[in-house]
Amino acid sequence: PEMCVAMDIAMVYPETHAAGIGARKGALDMIDVADSKGYSIDCCSYGRVNIGYMELLKEEAETGVTPEALKNSPAARVPLPDLVITCNNICNTLLKWYENLAVELDIPCIVTDVPSNHTMPIPEYAKEYIADQFRNAISQLEVICGRPFDYKKFLEVRQQTQRSVYQWNRIASMAHYKPSPLNGFDLFNYMALIVCARSRDYAEITFKAFADELEENLKNGVYAFKGNEKARIT
Repeated sequence: PEMCVAMDIAMVYPETHAAGIGARKGALDMIDVADSKGYSIDCCSYGRVNIGYMELLKEEAETGVTPEALKNSPAARVPLPDLVITCNNICNTLLKWYENLAVELDIPCIVTDVPSNHTMPIPEYAKEYIADQFRNAISQLEVICGRPFDYKKFLEVRQQTQRSVYQWNRIASMAHYKPSPLNGFDLFNYMALIVCARSRDYAEITFKAFADELEENLKNGVYAFKGNEKARIT
């Protein structure tokens, strides 16, 4: 995302959008669309929700008519993408999911392959392998956007990301305390920001305010759960 922010590319996260559709009780309609297009029920439901939504947007773009399933969906409206960019250090479903979006919409697909690593520190050859792919991704973005990469802005964006991550880590570290002022629900509620907006100042501002509140609660003996913690689920 830092590269996209540096290039002023507006980003939409299919995974987060699919989760939002599910939270608004609209997932089954999107899954029905994906099923009708032949996507297997064995595929990830996040992917099928997004693919169903993509199929409806594509139909609308091709016909000029908004399908009823899209018109009646509680999903937040997002545009069809001009490109997709992903990596495989989350889950391999994303790789095939995004490749499929690129094929169906005839758009570029930029992929960063992250090698498996089982030792620390991370080997230099692995770092260089990933760095080369970042350089290649930047070259592709320059071609797609028709302008040179703004390295000055990129460094500013990277610094903003680091500040956001620092405040996020302050929040997450609260889980070490027993009893803890932080519960899993709050952590997950704020997780969307660290995924989708870590390069924006409002993520840092929000995380800092929450971390300050948690530290104050810890100092005053205000914990996430009433009574003593009996067990934790990890």
